[in-house]
This record gives sequence, C-alpha cells and structure tokens, in this order.
Amino acid sequence: MVGRSWQLMLGAILLGVVVRLCITLTVVVGGVDSRLAQHGYPAGCGTAVGRQAAAARDARR
Repeated sequence: MVGRSWQLMLGAILLGVVVRLCITLTVVVGGVDSRLAQHGYPAGCGTAVGRQAAAARDARR
C-alpha cells in the first residue's frame, strides 16, 4: 500500500478538481442570470440566450 499511496493521492486530487469544476460551472449559470436581472433583463434571459446560441450552433452542423 505504501508504494501506491501516490496513486491514491493523485486520484483524490483529480476527483477534487473535477467536483470543484462542476460546482463552479453550476454557480456561474445562476450568477449570470442574477446579474442580468439586476440590470433590468427578464429572469432567465441568460439561460435562454445560451440555449438559442447552442441551437443555432447545432443547426449549423
């Protein structure tokens, strides 16, 4: 077990990075919508624009 402890440590670090990235991306979406709402845009405007852009990008493929 002593010889493989670096693999366990590396796996734990990578898992932590992946989890933190997922949490960060989830918070960013909500943050964008709340900042747009503060500037007078309707609630969910950022999400709707993102979905429209994704649909347009998929239509071009």
